[in-house]
Amino acid sequence: MIAIDGSKIALPNTKGLRIHYGTTGAGNGATTGQASFALDLLNNVIVDAGLHRLQDDERSQALGHLAVIALQPQLKSLVLYDRGYASLKLFTTHTKTNIACLFRMKSKFNSVMDELPLGDHLITIGVKTPIIVRILKFELENGTIEMLATTLFDVALTLDFFKKLYSMRWGVETFIDVLKNKLELYNFSGRTIDALEQDFYTTLIQSLLLYVWVNDVNSNIRQKKDALYQRKVNIKHAIGVLSDSFINLFLTQNTSPIITKMTELIVRVTIPIMPNRHNERWDFSRDTKYPQNSKSVV
Repeated sequence: MIAIDGSKIALPNTKGLRIHYGTTGAGNGATTGQASFALDLLNNVIVDAGLHRLQDDERSQALGHLAVIALQPQLKSLVLYDRGYASLKLFTTHTKTNIACLFRMKSKFNSVMDELPLGDHLITIGVKTPIIVRILKFELENGTIEMLATTLFDVALTLDFFKKLYSMRWGVETFIDVLKNKLELYNFSGRTIDALEQDFYTTLIQSLLLYVWVNDVNSNIRQKKDALYQRKVNIKHAIGVLSDSFINLFLTQNTSPIITKMTELIVRVTIPIMPNRHNERWDFSRDTKYPQNSKSVV
């Protein structure tokens, strides 16, 4: 299961980068790029990613990810999208490539969708190439009307199933937060396009190593059932340990002793998995690159 999402990335403020990537903010003074990711949600592993110009359309970036996914049969399961991604082109491409999709829909995307009553419906969109889409329309506890669109038509798959399925998309939001605020994706070492892209993909390699390693350690931790709550690796601590050994992993032929030592360090600092636990968000309303609730670990 894959989620596709994007995020704006603050870039060094040079004339060349402003021209290439674009700008945001008051007076268009902040150089900004658009990063786009296709994430394997079950393993927290990037399938495809890119750093794009701010003006590049998110849907076009998603089509690029979809082309990569289509070349890997083992990935052809389901792709989740947030509001703003839905387009006739994407629905058509998913249908042609036989890759299932689930979109959270905006209002006014399609007048027929907007006029549907609450419930489970099949509609046809497109004129030249008609596409059948399943629409699930429901009301949230606060009275807001939500709408999901999918190419999964099995009637055994209920609204509750799709709600739970879509909630898993939150994993890509968490992953992007780790990239930006813990692995410091925006902390670039150079001021050229090539340097930025090199740093961008180096950070993605770090994330790949991090989650392959952490997933393996968590799997071993789950086998221990001698505590009240299941436990898992503290990701911030793991990032610090990985950062200390990252270069050595590429300079040493036999990495086993390094990985063993790293693992010994992170299994000492695990955290409990608290069921149905929701932490209140703190409001740090200040103009700073390093807010208190996102302290650097690298």
